[in-house]
Amino acid sequence: VDLTYVAFRVVGLRGSDLRAAGGVVYQAAREAFAKTDEYVRVYPRAEGQRLFEFALPTSSELSPAEIAGNGIFLVDLKAVDASGNERHESVIAYSGDDIEEEAYDLWATPESVLFTSLFDSVTIVPHVDFQFRGVTPLAAGARGVSFRSSDPESVRVTSEGVVYPLVETAGEFFVTVSYPGLPDYDIPVKIDMSRSLSALKAVGLGDDGAFTLERLNEPRELPRVVGIFDDGTEAALSSRFDVEFLLDEGAEGLLEILEGRHLVAHAPVEPSDSLHLRAQLSESPDVFAEVPVVAYDAAPSVELSVAETVVAGEELHLEASPGDDVGIKSVRFEMNGLKIGQRTQAPYGLTIEIDEKFVHQTLTFAAIAVDTRDQAVRSLEKTVRVLPPAASDAPAVEITSPKSLERFVEGGPIRYEVAYYAGKRAERSNISIVDFYVDGAPIGNVTYPIFETRPSPDGMTKGQWEVWRLNQVVPAISVSETSRAFHAVLHTSSGGSGQTGSRLYRVIKDKPPFARIVSPSNGSYATVGQTLPVEIEFSDDTLEAGLEVALLISGRVHELLHYRGEDLASSGDMSVRTSRRTFTVPIEEQMLGSSVELIARVVDQGGARMESDPVLVSVRGDSPPQVAISHPVSGAHVTAGMPLEIRVDATDDVRVKRVDFYVDGA
Repeated sequence: VDLTYVAFRVVGLRGSDLRAAGGVVYQAAREAFAKTDEYVRVYPRAEGQRLFEFALPTSSELSPAEIAGNGIFLVDLKAVDASGNERHESVIAYSGDDIEEEAYDLWATPESVLFTSLFDSVTIVPHVDFQFRGVTPLAAGARGVSFRSSDPESVRVTSEGVVYPLVETAGEFFVTVSYPGLPDYDIPVKIDMSRSLSALKAVGLGDDGAFTLERLNEPRELPRVVGIFDDGTEAALSSRFDVEFLLDEGAEGLLEILEGRHLVAHAPVEPSDSLHLRAQLSESPDVFAEVPVVAYDAAPSVELSVAETVVAGEELHLEASPGDDVGIKSVRFEMNGLKIGQRTQAPYGLTIEIDEKFVHQTLTFAAIAVDTRDQAVRSLEKTVRVLPPAASDAPAVEITSPKSLERFVEGGPIRYEVAYYAGKRAERSNISIVDFYVDGAPIGNVTYPIFETRPSPDGMTKGQWEVWRLNQVVPAISVSETSRAFHAVLHTSSGGSGQTGSRLYRVIKDKPPFARIVSPSNGSYATVGQTLPVEIEFSDDTLEAGLEVALLISGRVHELLHYRGEDLASSGDMSVRTSRRTFTVPIEEQMLGSSVELIARVVDQGGARMESDPVLVSVRGDSPPQVAISHPVSGAHVTAGMPLEIRVDATDDVRVKRVDFYVDGA
């Protein structure tokens, strides 16, 4: 009866990507065709509403076949009522009937096997051409794959595809690879102990006979090598032959072999550079193959994200996602073929205001990415339809927080606030609910305002303001500094709505907290029975949001303080605040003769942790107190019947408990 909102968190995956990632959702999510970074809230628009929906845009298109048999959604749902009660549900759904894909073709490598020793063995790798995954090598023991030998008494093959000979007699055999629904694939196997290996040959090269790296700084698996035997026969190398790869001396700084399995190029290599990759047998370097290497600096790529519609007079945000194998020099934005802005560093975004003269027009936007070699590529064009401003009975409000271009720290508190001037009397306007948006995405809503006395718009008097306020935490960012655009949508009791203008604010990267022990100093002493005060100074750029401060003694937490942002002082940086607190440490008998290690540890709201330099305090025993009579002096004369003042100087390394006075031993 009092449902406040329903929240969706969705990840849309291709079933083929999930299989390729071995079922690990975290890895497959990198290729998600649709997802929400956080929960998306959907609010009821009518009393008793029972169906809630929202449109989730896709980052890449799915073919009808993929929708029917390759789309899977992981959905987290949350319903919240007015009392804050929550109900959670997790659902797995398909975009079609299932996520089964067809297998089109089967083959395996190596294409042939020649055994020249009973100690040889070769591993067969099946390849299946799937409907969505394309050509996929199947790991040993993959489901559905099976192997059989035409003569198990002469050639044995395991369920993992390992083939080895059992007899020395020369002969020809076959190993058959099977996969459900596909024709079998036969691999010829020969046993001939008289053959010897004379050379190597790299396979899978380009038409020019070179091993080509299409992109820089992107490792590519080294080419597969087969053996050439003394009769000219080509066959796969058995496991007893160890092949190593070497580069020409002139390749240093240009090419690099990674862990003996991959080759990476750090700079372009032209065919005229004559650089080679040498494959040779470790035990017989004279058996080798030399392969020319060519590497290219690939052109950049770029995708443009922009809303499909915009209301005239509002701001439109363009977001480009460029990529390159070396680096991006700049991203240029165009509207209707004309340059409207350029960015030379991330984030590659641009916010423009759409003039009312474009009402009912369709604008065309594109992004041009330029890499460090001045290679340029243009994104697919995106069209945006400009809508006229909607008529609204919502009153005019002011955005009172955040201020324009105000800076906030990720993980720190932020207040979103709009206010309506109600005059001298605190009477409600016709606003019934306010939705808050950041960069066009909903972040929450407020269903009831508060009233505050503030200066009137003219600044001459004071009046009542109807304030709609939402307190939140600034989300994390991946760059050192970026901007966010905030606006609010007002809904009235008559069913109308209105929208505020957009307000930009800045978000900076969270700096780690800092702590130090002010006192005692390192190397000082403490006495058994003493209560040692330990003063800790700590600072953070989100200190007002709270901080966890702990005093550690010899690695164990002695006292923990949850600081809540009181008594803040600036440390010079506008985003960093500093405070101090004093902890007490009883010096106990068991500490005698040891050194106590004191460390201050702080953890900020974002989970960043820092520990201070350790302070060592030596614990010693309680020394006897020292006492001396300072008045009267020795030999002084006093008068009988007159008051006598006696002054004593008494000191102790802990504290003086009392002083007893004696005259003539009594």
